[in-house]
Amino acid sequence: MLGRLHLRDVGAELEGRVEHYMQPGPSTFRPSVPLSEMVDYMRERDMTEALITTSDGILIRILNRHEAEHALKRYLRGGDSGTP
Repeated sequence: MLGRLHLRDVGAELEGRVEHYMQPGPSTFRPSVPLSEMVDYMRERDMTEALITTSDGILIRILNRHEAEHALKRYLRGGDSGTP
């Protein structure tokens, strides 16, 4: 099961399994998804961050929307040679 645990629950005395306190089904992306597509998706859903994972569900990184938007703008201005 893939989920996120809120900081407010981390310090609490939790009874039972962690999955009972997680938010189920966070949005995840593969590294091959174009940055412009991720940014559009995050904007449409008012997401502040998204998980980048392998096809096996292994976390690669957490992508911050502000950083992603900044990187995309820089790329579109021609200031970055990476693919969006």
